[in-house]
Amino acid sequence: MIKSRGGSGPTEIVSIQVGINPANVGQCTIEATGDVLKIVEATDKSNYLITAVKTGNCTVSVIPEGGYKVKQLNVDKVSQGAISEYTSENLDADHTMYVWMEESIE
Repeated sequence: MIKSRGGSGPTEIVSIQVGINPANVGQCTIEATGDVLKIVEATDKSNYLITAVKTGNCTVSVIPEGGYKVKQLNVDKVSQGAISEYTSENLDADHTMYVWMEESIE
């Protein structure tokens, strides 16, 4: 738990762990907006840990590097297809995400 400023009591948090397929490390970065407290990128860019306010909203965006696009995004082991953004509303538990990238053909 994190104590909020002003002494109004602790803020409950949840985490979102985002993993990048090992073959695709360096082909994208992860950003998060909404009720996000912190995002920590692994030094090798293979995963990101996002902490957010419990009951809040969080949008996770996959930002492809030039020449790449999202091939698949899984949330809690369920495929969401080839999307580059996913929003969780009213966060009530920890979540996992996993990203696969592919070359974009133009």
